[in-house]
Amino acid sequence: MRLHGSRELYAGGYLEDELDAWAEEVESWLAAGQDTYVYFDNDIDGRVPFDATGLASRLAHFRPAAPPPLTSPAT
Repeated sequence: MRLHGSRELYAGGYLEDELDAWAEEVESWLAAGQDTYVYFDNDIDGRVPFDATGLASRLAHFRPAAPPPLTSPAT
């Protein structure tokens, strides 16, 4: 997912309810076992670190199940 800004491309930050909605969307993808990457590209106002931290804090409680351990093939 590449986020370019909610109201204007490459400008401004995301509102709290917008980050909440994206967190719900990302959680649904993670719960479905999808690898999920989110990039913020709304950098004209320098909001990227704030938005990324805001989204990450909303997802901090979500920990998908760990994959099974790797095993060596039988020889």
